[in-house]
Amino acid sequence: RIERASDGQSRTMSGSAALGAILEKITSHDKDFRYMGTSDLLAELSKDTFRATPDVEKKVTDVVLKQLDDQSADVSSLAVKCIPPLVKGASEKTAETVIDAL
Repeated sequence: RIERASDGQSRTMSGSAALGAILEKITSHDKDFRYMGTSDLLAELSKDTFRATPDVEKKVTDVVLKQLDDQSADVSSLAVKCIPPLVKGASEKTAETVIDAL
């Protein structure tokens, strides 16, 4: 099923729900859940079909930037791998936010 976002972009409902579950894993206190969530996020961001609304894009960007400072080196190294696909498909404003944070 396709949902038309307020900005005119379309996205799959299942993709939106999956992203919510991924973001929930990433905010877990358990480093294994954070690792799995970050790995899942990398897989989603790497898909050619991945598109996000501006609100979702901001949430994902904030989470990835926070993960860069994760106490688990495995999680933070995966977060580093999330940056190229995130910036590639992001708005100019989001790309600037990521660059400034680095």
